[in-house]
Amino acid sequence: MPTLVAVDTMTLVWGVRKQGTSEQRERARWLFDRLEGDHNQILIPTVAVSEYLTHVDRGNHLDVIEQLNKRFILAPFDVRCASLARTLGSKS
Repeated sequence: MPTLVAVDTMTLVWGVRKQGTSEQRERARWLFDRLEGDHNQILIPTVAVSEYLTHVDRGNHLDVIEQLNKRFILAPFDVRCASLARTLGSKS
């Protein structure tokens, strides 16, 4: 059964932009291949999108967002999400 899985900025940098060490790129590529192969939905919080865009020319932002949106779910990250993330983080 497909699962919704969130990934962070660095996973995007390594797996989509293909920047990082060869091991980082390989691991990210494996993760995306595995998740997509199992038909999982990959969620990117908009805070991660904003961080990812910091190294993209401003004129290319819309194109990059469109490419990400075709492949992933781009989800808002608001105060409620931040609070939940903190709560979940404190349980680990």
